[in-house]
Amino acid sequence: MIHEVLLALSGHPSALLAAAKQRNGLDHEIEGSFASLSLSERGLLVSIARIADLHSQLQSHTKVISTSHQSAACRAVATAINGQQLARFQDHILEVEKRILTKDSGIVGAYDIVPLAAIVSEFEPWTRRLQWLWDTVLFLGPEDIEITKSSSRRRQCSSAQIINRLRDSLQTGYPDIEETANELVKVAETAWMRQLSTWLLYGRLPQDRQEDFCIRKQSPDDDVVTDFSLIPELMPRFVARETAISILFIGKSLNQIRTYGLLRHTKNTSLGTSPELQLLPQHLHLLSDVKSPVSATQLTSTIASIRLSLSRNTLQELLPLPKIIQYLRILQKFFLLGHGEFALTFIAEAEQIFSDQTTVSFHVGKASRSITKILPKEGEINAMLAGTWSTLSSTAEENGLDEDTELAQNLLRLTLSTSHNDFAAVNEQTFEQPKVNGNIFRDVVFPAPCVLTMQVPPPFDLFLTKSELVLYADIHAYLIALRRAQVKLTSLWKQTTLRRDHPAPPGPPQSNLPHGKRTLHTRRERGASRSVAMRKVWATCGAALFLISEITSYFEGEVVQESWQHFRTWIAMGTPSRPLSSSSHRPVSTMSSPSPSRPTSFQQGATSSFTLEASIASTIDQDMVPHDPETISTAHNTFLTTLINCLLLDDAKFSSEVRMLLSHVDLLISHIIRLQIIQQNLDLEADEGVIDALTDYPKEERETQLEIDRARKKIDGSTKSVVGRLRELDEERMGGGVGRNFAPSSMLADRVGMGVQYEGWRGAGINRLLMRLDFGRGMVEDDDSSMSLT
Repeated sequence: MIHEVLLALSGHPSALLAAAKQRNGLDHEIEGSFASLSLSERGLLVSIARIADLHSQLQSHTKVISTSHQSAACRAVATAINGQQLARFQDHILEVEKRILTKDSGIVGAYDIVPLAAIVSEFEPWTRRLQWLWDTVLFLGPEDIEITKSSSRRRQCSSAQIINRLRDSLQTGYPDIEETANELVKVAETAWMRQLSTWLLYGRLPQDRQEDFCIRKQSPDDDVVTDFSLIPELMPRFVARETAISILFIGKSLNQIRTYGLLRHTKNTSLGTSPELQLLPQHLHLLSDVKSPVSATQLTSTIASIRLSLSRNTLQELLPLPKIIQYLRILQKFFLLGHGEFALTFIAEAEQIFSDQTTVSFHVGKASRSITKILPKEGEINAMLAGTWSTLSSTAEENGLDEDTELAQNLLRLTLSTSHNDFAAVNEQTFEQPKVNGNIFRDVVFPAPCVLTMQVPPPFDLFLTKSELVLYADIHAYLIALRRAQVKLTSLWKQTTLRRDHPAPPGPPQSNLPHGKRTLHTRRERGASRSVAMRKVWATCGAALFLISEITSYFEGEVVQESWQHFRTWIAMGTPSRPLSSSSHRPVSTMSSPSPSRPTSFQQGATSSFTLEASIASTIDQDMVPHDPETISTAHNTFLTTLINCLLLDDAKFSSEVRMLLSHVDLLISHIIRLQIIQQNLDLEADEGVIDALTDYPKEERETQLEIDRARKKIDGSTKSVVGRLRELDEERMGGGVGRNFAPSSMLADRVGMGVQYEGWRGAGINRLLMRLDFGRGMVEDDDSSMSLT
């Protein structure tokens, strides 16, 4: 019996232990097979049967996982369980058998009797360990893993998931579980670090099972430009966010260098070895110092050291700072409307080309009228952008377009956004992409959703990612929609016949005749009645224009411009050339730091790249060096996220209210223009006798006036909703505005001595905008009261 128990524990089938497991559902045959055993002995056999069953299942299931699982770390863990943990259990079985054969008094009693309880006591400590191993193996893959693999293709356990689970098991409090988990953590992290080292040292994805790695290729294999994205779900929890960003940046940089051969012109190529391969031994030595279990602090320091080494030896030649600043200026000028002439010309060209395609459809018998839009073609959109550049060139000075405008003319494109996924991109810089609602403004300027994009050539797509360009496109659509509404409302005051219609007397001799006097009196009464009917409309238009103008002034004049100046000053500060001690990490204010004088938007647009680069170079202290490209990229993403928050684009309710207001403004303007045309035709009928028999202009006038009144009421409601939402946001974000200072660097910068870390600009908050609106409303109320007194 002892021999059969030991064979069963080794993984061989046993009828005795199989019957012991079924004793609770017993028939007479099973009961008879245990007639010579007491109840306590039967219980001991059940515990032995449980251990043997766990051992057998672990052996079979780990073999399947080690050969078929998609994750390298999971396969390594399964192999370690089978090759180390179960082998240790087998050694213990042999040790017990050896003690029995040598008649060890610790297990063999009098008369060479081996008590069953002694056997159970030898293997009882393995019950908890084997059960935990079985739970871990089931976490790696279900028992029907072959069926799952062949049929439903259910998502299997990833390397990050098994690493996180094993690291959590280190805190269970059981010494044997902690020891086993510690050994398996080393195996899993070693397998994951091997995959990571391929990416960090060569910029290549792992050759085996790339779907389990935390970096994914976005573009198809046949695409010339390869882009990569970060999958947060496949990143272990001990990897900090800043570390993950640097991991992505390092691999992308090496991939760009290898793919495009961008450093062939450098002096290092004369040695026959590219610069990144010269750094390979140093980077390999840094990675080899990372021991398992991996410490988050050690990994962060190692990745930061590799990033700084790559940036200072290779990337500063690959991504020169003056060129990065030039691309940032282009984004600020043309996407953030820093170049005012471009924004106005852009709107004018769009109105000129697409105004004829936007008509008001009148349906007889229906209470509502809507704006019907005809979808544009790619050629019309390209012609519109080409016309914008042509107009800017014709209005430029004798020197022509500046360097930034010429480069923007080659890079900027207008594209149709026919589906939601056309410009969807995974954010490579942050785990959580800011929720931007700018896509609802893409069809304001154009009859169909269109976006302004920029084709960034390699290697500068390392700095400006696709997701950031999508955010810039949404911000541009948002700002240009507000500017367009302001321009169109202002243009209403140029409609002289609608604002002031005071007919002059007819020329002599009719002015002295009774008929001429009656005609003049009729025309003036008609004009006066029309002015009275439009008084509420002009009041609503004035209120809407005031609201939109103040919002536009606050967004463009304060939020965008101050944020850009804040970010530009941080770039000019540079970073210390020597590592800073922890005691020297103090907040650095922009007021105490050397910063260039703040130019106006027009002066900034006219500043040449040489002058700006010289001013930035002159502001960097001798003990400061320029920021490395990855640090600027991270700071730029922070700048963009902060800008979206300050523009309130991350608030869905405010964005939808503003979009509704702009729609109602467009509808009202179209009806007013339509009313002007109708009234001109009515004047021709009454004064000149020109009659259109196919159109009932008096009926059209009544219907249009009714629609204008409805649109006016909608605008009044939308303006109240926008201001109400601003007040709600002011209460929600109370105290959110902080000073414009630079805080000490984050955890990543503190450990490596990278100097000051960029923090997004924080202004006075929405309260300043609300003060402007309240001041304007007070002035209107004072004017109304004074008019009522007079």
